Parts: sequence; C-alpha cells; structure tokens
Amino acid sequence: MFRIIPLCTALVVAIPMSRCHHPSDKENCSLTGAPDGMIQGCSAIINRGTDKDLVGAYSNRCLAYEIRGDHDRAIADCDQAIKLDPKYARAYAGRGLVYEDKGDHDRAITDYGMAIELDPKLPAVYAKRGLVYAKKGDKQHAIADLSEAIELDPANEGFKKTLSILGKMP
Repeated sequence: MFRIIPLCTALVVAIPMSRCHHPSDKENCSLTGAPDGMIQGCSAIINRGTDKDLVGAYSNRCLAYEIRGDHDRAIADCDQAIKLDPKYARAYAGRGLVYEDKGDHDRAITDYGMAIELDPKLPAVYAKRGLVYAKKGDKQHAIADLSEAIELDPANEGFKKTLSILGKMP
C-alpha cells in the first residue's frame, strides 16, 4: 500500500453560467466563493434556470456540498446533472471527487474514467484518478494517469512532484 502525500492537484470543474439572468447568482454559483454562497447562487439558478443552466448549477452545487462535507447532497446533485446531460464529463468528475472523499475508491475510479472518456482533455481528472489508484496500491496505473496529466498540462508542477514521489515508492 502506498502513502500518498497530498499535493496541489485540486479538481477544477468550474461550469460557465452563460445564460443566467441574475449576475449575482451567476457569480455566487461559480467556484470562486464560499460554499454557502455557491449553494445559494446555484439553488437560485436551479429554481428558475433553463436546462443548460441547470446542468452547470447542479454540478457546481455538488462541489459546494462536497466542500461542506455533505456527501449525500453532493452525490444527489451530481446525479441530477448527469441525468440532465449524461455526456457532461465534469459532473462525473465531481461525483468521482465525492466518492474519493468518502473512501469509495472503486466508484471514484469509475466516475473519473467516465469523465475522461467523455472529455480526455481534463488533466486534473487524470491526476485525481492516478492518486486514487495510488491509494489502492496500483502504482502502474497511478503513474500512467499522472504521466497523462503532465502531458496535457506540462507546466503543472504539482503533477510533476506527485509523479516523482510515486516513482520513488516501492
């Protein structure tokens, strides 16, 4: 089993809220504020939004609930985003993050894998899946995913440092 040192490999899955009618809700629902403000802004969009707005609002609210540690609500919101748009990679990535935080590594890997299948250009998702593989003791898959993350984002020093640490592990 591997001991993983947390590094800067945060999953960024900001969702554009291009058609929102109230700028303050749009700003609050983005991933730049406090979780309670995000939940309030996303909830307002959900209560009056269009289908396109709803997917992003549910997905962002999922992450706000995750930040607060409310895993059940986070999963429910990611599930709703996926129901509205089954091809929305970032909702799978968000749900994978929640499962990872809950310690459900198999589900996290599955959701990260689905996100990658739908959008193979998300380096943070490769990195997150690689870290989950490492937690499970699967060094080979962990290194492969971190290597792919670096290929997609060669300037990310956090990915490089994590890969270096993984390479030194037995």
